[in-house]
Amino acid sequence: MVLERQGKSASSITIALFLTMVRYKHPYALEIEQSSFPPSTYQMAPAVPFTSPDDSAVIFVDTEEGVQRMLEELKNAKEIAIDLEHNDRRSYVGLVCLMQISTREKDWIVDTLKPWRENLQILNDVFADPNILKVFHGSSMDMIWLQRDLGLYVVGLFDTYHACCALQFPGKSLKYLLQRFANFQAQKQYQTADWRVRPLPAELIDYARSDTHYLLYIYDQLRNMLLEASTPGDNLIDRVLRGSKGEALQVYERPIYDRDRGLGAFGWFDLLMQRSVKFDNEQFGVFRAVHEWRDKKARDWDEGLQYVMSNSALWSIAENMPTYSGGLHNCVRPMPKPVADNAKELIEVIKQGKIDGRNGPSVHEVMLQNEEIYSAGRRYRRIQKKESDSTYQGVGAILQQLTESGEVQLGQNLATTALNVSNGEPVATRSVSSHFWGAVMPLQESPFPSDDTAALDALGSVLPLPTLSAASFCEAGTLPSPPPTRVKASEPAPANPVPGVTSSVQGDGDDVFILKELSHIKKRKAEDEDDDVPVGWPPTNGMDHPNTTESGDAALDPTIAARKLAKQQKKAEKRAKKEAAKVEAAAIAAQPVVPFDYASAESLLHSIGDQSVNEDGGQGVKRMNPFAKALDTSTGARRPKMGQELAGKTATFKS
Repeated sequence: MVLERQGKSASSITIALFLTMVRYKHPYALEIEQSSFPPSTYQMAPAVPFTSPDDSAVIFVDTEEGVQRMLEELKNAKEIAIDLEHNDRRSYVGLVCLMQISTREKDWIVDTLKPWRENLQILNDVFADPNILKVFHGSSMDMIWLQRDLGLYVVGLFDTYHACCALQFPGKSLKYLLQRFANFQAQKQYQTADWRVRPLPAELIDYARSDTHYLLYIYDQLRNMLLEASTPGDNLIDRVLRGSKGEALQVYERPIYDRDRGLGAFGWFDLLMQRSVKFDNEQFGVFRAVHEWRDKKARDWDEGLQYVMSNSALWSIAENMPTYSGGLHNCVRPMPKPVADNAKELIEVIKQGKIDGRNGPSVHEVMLQNEEIYSAGRRYRRIQKKESDSTYQGVGAILQQLTESGEVQLGQNLATTALNVSNGEPVATRSVSSHFWGAVMPLQESPFPSDDTAALDALGSVLPLPTLSAASFCEAGTLPSPPPTRVKASEPAPANPVPGVTSSVQGDGDDVFILKELSHIKKRKAEDEDDDVPVGWPPTNGMDHPNTTESGDAALDPTIAARKLAKQQKKAEKRAKKEAAKVEAAAIAAQPVVPFDYASAESLLHSIGDQSVNEDGGQGVKRMNPFAKALDTSTGARRPKMGQELAGKTATFKS
C-alpha cells in the first residue's frame, strides 16, 4: 500500500512538473514589457468633460458589420474605456456576455453571445496597439476573460485601480470613483445579475453603459493627480504602468483538477488555506472526496461550483461526515437542488471518503509536500532564525552593536552610562542627560516611603471633603430623621375607610407609612382612549363608579353613547370594504391567464424603442434614469398601533 501510494504521488508530481514546463506563453509578452504610456499621459491637461447620456449616442453592436464599423472608428481614437460583463453563476468556467467600449463621443455595447464571437479577434488591431491607451478598472479578471472567450490581448493598459493605490484613496472601487469625480451613484446590485438574458432590460443597459461612459473623464482626473503627487525619485505614473503591465501579462490556463495535491484555480488547496482547520484523516478524506464530486458534477452539467454546493455546505459535510439522508439534511440547510437530487450518490461518496482517509495522508503531510514540491504553502513555510554569536539580548545587544560599529564612542555619555557589565551580562542604566530634555534627575536608590496622611492631605487639596470617622456615625442624634408626612388640608381622611386597611396616624412617636389600597380598575381598550372621561373617575376611595348600577350596566352619557355608535358604524364600513376586496380579488383570480408570446417579442437589444438610437445616430433618446425602477416600490409595512402617540403613553422615538 505504501509503495502504491508513493508511486501515485510520484506520477502526479511528474504530471504537474510537465504542465509547468509546457505552460502557455503570452503572445504579446515582449510588446507589453517594452511598451510605455503615450507621451500625453505624462503631461498635465484639463480634464475633458463627459457628455450627458442624453446627448451622446449608445450603439448596440449585434452584427459583424457593426463590429467592422466600430473598429474603424476606434482606430482613430487616442484613449478608449473598456469593461466586460461576465456570468459564472450557472457556468463552470463562465462566459463573457457583454462588452462595453467608450470613446470621448460614443458608447458601444457589443453582444458577445453571438455565434460570430470568435471573429472578435479582429479587435486586436486596437487592443494590441500601444499608441491607443486602454483604460480599465480592476482588470485582473478582464484580461483572463478576454483571452479565454474572445482571443483578445491588451497592450497599453492603464488600470485606474492601481492609480487609486498609488494615490492612497480611501476607496478603490469603481463605484467610489464614479461618486467622487462624476457625482454618479452606480447601482452595483446589477453587477451579479444574469447577463445572459435577452432582451436585456433597460436597467442592465444603463448600468453597463455607466461603467465606461465616465471612465475617460476619471482617467483625466487621476492622471493630473498622479503628476502633481509625483516626485523626482518616484513617478507615480510609472508605478501605475508597472502594475498595469503585471495585469496585462497574465495568461489563462485551462483548469485541470488535481485530486491528490488540490492545486489549481479550482482545487481544494486554496479553499483549505482560507480556514484554520483541525481535520483528522477521515474528515480530510471526506473533504477531498466531496470536493472532487462537486467539481465533477459542475463540469458535467456546466454549472457553477457554488450553484452545485456552497463552500459552507462542503465544510459542514466534511466536519460531520453524515452517512444517511437524515444527517445530510441536518448539516446542509437549505439543501440545494443538485444535492437533494443526488443525495444517495453523495452519501456513498462520503462513506468511501472516510475509508480512503483512514489510510491516506494527513492535512499536515499534504501541506508539507505542497510546500516542498510546488512552493504553494508559502504561508506555512518555516523561517529559521539566524543564529548570532553575541550573547547579549535586548537593549544590551543593540548598544553592543552600536559600540562595535563605531557609531557610539565609549567616551560619550550614552556608552559610558548605559554599558555596565555585571557578571558577564550588560546592564542598561539610566542616563544622566538627554539630547531633547537636557539634564535628567537621577533615579533614586529607593522610592519615597508611603505616607497615608500625606496622601489624604493631597487628596483633600483637590477634593475638599469633610473629615469623617466611624465615631461620627455612632453618636446619638446624628442620624438624619425622616421628613414628616405632609397631608393636604383639601384631602380629609375618609369617613368610612375600607375594612382591613389602617390609615396613617400623625403623632409624636414613630411615623407609620401604609399604602392605601385602591379598587381594581378594569383597563380600558386602546380604542376607548379618546372617549370623554367623566370627572372624578377613577375614584380614589376604592368605591365603584357612581353611574354604575348593581347589575353592572352603566348609565352612559349621551355623548359617550354617540361616540360608541359612530365607532360601530366605522367597524361595519371596514368589514364591508374587506368583503368587497375579497370579491374583487376572487374575480381577478378567476380570469384566464394569457401566456407570454415569445414569438412576437422584440429583438435582442433593439427592444428599448425610443431609449436608444440606431447606428446612423438617430435622435429621440430618452433620458437615462437609473433610479426609475427604484421608485416603483410599495409603501412598506404598516405601522403598528404602538407606533402612534396614544393617550397615557409616551413614545421615546418614532420610526
